[in-house]
Amino acid sequence: MTPAELAERITGGEKWAVDIHSCGYHCEKPACIKAQRLELLARLDAAELDAVKLRAFAQAILKDWPDCTVDGFDIQELADKNGLLVGTMKTESCGEGCNCEEYGDFPMLCYTKTELLKGKP
Repeated sequence: MTPAELAERITGGEKWAVDIHSCGYHCEKPACIKAQRLELLARLDAAELDAVKLRAFAQAILKDWPDCTVDGFDIQELADKNGLLVGTMKTESCGEGCNCEEYGDFPMLCYTKTELLKGKP
């Protein structure tokens, strides 16, 4: 991925530099440019953290490859451990589409996708 492609992916295609500033005005104030850079760095840090989480998950899944068997419980456990799923204690069904209902009685730990898994591919 080129630096330009990475910048476009991080900013979501927004135009930056002197056109869009945190102050909301078209200006070239050093404070506005600094704020933009800080925001871009924060987005880059978040993207790097997501990559670390995904890499750790993939490495754990493929640790014993090609002689391994991974089942759904293993995937759920590794996804939780690596920040791809989050478990919350539920005393009742989450509603329509709740997968937990078929696995036993409430209260139980219900897993949902983190924002990392909800994003665009």
